[in-house]
Amino acid sequence: MKRVACVVILLIPLGLPAQAQVTNSTSTPLGRATMAERNGAYADAAAQYAAILKTQPANLGALIGMEHVLPKLDRRADLTPLVQQALVADSTSIGILGVAVRNFASTGHADSARRYVDRWAARSPNDGDPYREWSDAALVARDLVQAKLALDVGRQRMGPTALGIERAELLQRSGDVAGAVREWIVVVRATPPFRDGAVGMLAQVPPGQRPVARDALQKDGSPDARQMLGLLLTHWGQPTEGAAMVRAALPADSTGATNLLRQLFEALRARDDRPSRLASAATLEAIAARESSAAAIRSLMDAARTYADAGDERNARRLLALVASNPAAPGGMATAASATLLGVLIAEGKAADAERVLAELGQNVGADEHDRLARRIAMAWVRGGDFAHAETMIAADSSTDGFDLRGRLHLFRGDLAGANDLLKVAGPYDDERDQALERVALLSLIQAIGVDSSRALGNALLALERGDSARATAELTELAATFTVAGAAETRLLAGRIALAHRDSSTAVHLLERANVREMPATAAAARLELARISLAGGHTDAARTMLEQLILDFPDSALVPEARRLRDTIRGAVPAGGG
Repeated sequence: MKRVACVVILLIPLGLPAQAQVTNSTSTPLGRATMAERNGAYADAAAQYAAILKTQPANLGALIGMEHVLPKLDRRADLTPLVQQALVADSTSIGILGVAVRNFASTGHADSARRYVDRWAARSPNDGDPYREWSDAALVARDLVQAKLALDVGRQRMGPTALGIERAELLQRSGDVAGAVREWIVVVRATPPFRDGAVGMLAQVPPGQRPVARDALQKDGSPDARQMLGLLLTHWGQPTEGAAMVRAALPADSTGATNLLRQLFEALRARDDRPSRLASAATLEAIAARESSAAAIRSLMDAARTYADAGDERNARRLLALVASNPAAPGGMATAASATLLGVLIAEGKAADAERVLAELGQNVGADEHDRLARRIAMAWVRGGDFAHAETMIAADSSTDGFDLRGRLHLFRGDLAGANDLLKVAGPYDDERDQALERVALLSLIQAIGVDSSRALGNALLALERGDSARATAELTELAATFTVAGAAETRLLAGRIALAHRDSSTAVHLLERANVREMPATAAAARLELARISLAGGHTDAARTMLEQLILDFPDSALVPEARRLRDTIRGAVPAGGG
């Protein structure tokens, strides 16, 4: 709803006589002049417009053309005598009166501008355009005093609420934030659809003046003022308080309330912080309460996802359960709700509840998706310490991922021999590359350790699965000292990678340096590549290049040599970063 003050001088008023209409034809003098103007030949256009006005001083098209081109030629003063001649020829044309008002206002002749505003207003007594034109032209000239005078005169003649938008904008521009707020409240109260524009304007108030706007809105205290303040707080980075204020001041009618809530949601959606996401979810839930069945279900799903994205699993679970159990929900949406609910329950560690939801889904999901969800639930049981239940859930899963997960279950329980056999069946390939690389790393670890069982290793890896990387790193570091050279190096490599993934660079470097054992070529090459990356990230390019060159020279048969060469060449500048 922002108004651009100077735009009116570029518009031809409605209802102009035929001679004033802009034409694309170059077969007329006015058409040729207009084309010259469009082509940027302003001096030529001015000469042609002037020729027309010499014989037709009231030709509005030519007069407006001069109004456009003379300022570009730095000849603004030349317009005044042309306006005076036009007024002599026709002092009743609203178009000519408009040019006169704009000309005298922009050149600082407020008395003359007012005289022609009076003539214009006499012909259109209930029209605010004469005063808007006067005020806008004064604003173009940065004459705030005259601009305010124009609006004051208009309000005196048209009534106490006239020209409210223009006055609000002018007061805010002049620094009178409290006055602008008062004007905006009156505008919004009379015309609620203007609320969005009012809030958009007030949202631009500088931080130092926001308390003034807030005080003025609180002092008014009306529902309109509280709604505006709530929306403004949202724009100003206080989404929790702002959204609560809006919801507490909703209109009584459902349509008005829903429109306001949607306006709030749009303001919240523009922000990505957690409080804004939580407020967005609550707003969607409030919208759902005022919608018909199908629309309400969609809004509840959106609200649930937004709660989940913000980390509020409890409210996400609550809404998803409502959708999943709603008999009016379309089958696909109910299934989607159940699947999303299952993910939320797993995130909360509620394996039993997740398993119940999976049973309820039944044949609504395909076999592959069912197995995938079952594996996720099994891992939730593992994180809770119930290995037997987890194994039961995936007993019939003969997929690569199924064997992979069974192998990990054995590993978590310390059965390295059983884990080795199952992970080998899963193989080194997978649709999920990261999963395959992780499986290969686990096989390398088990084979390097060279024992059939290690409960301590299983406990350390289970701690990592539960998200306790610090404990996992510490336990692996301590355990490495009990293994052979090969097992110790591979264990320290894993611990170093875990520390690095969690941005503990100093611990990572210490462990990786100890994993750099020449007698273990594969492990040493991997450790050196990680150390080179750490050095490069820290800006130590010489150290990184040296480490990579040692890797290439010492272990020429390593599978990591091509990657090491690419990284070294990137450092040398032989290829751009990321090049192949």
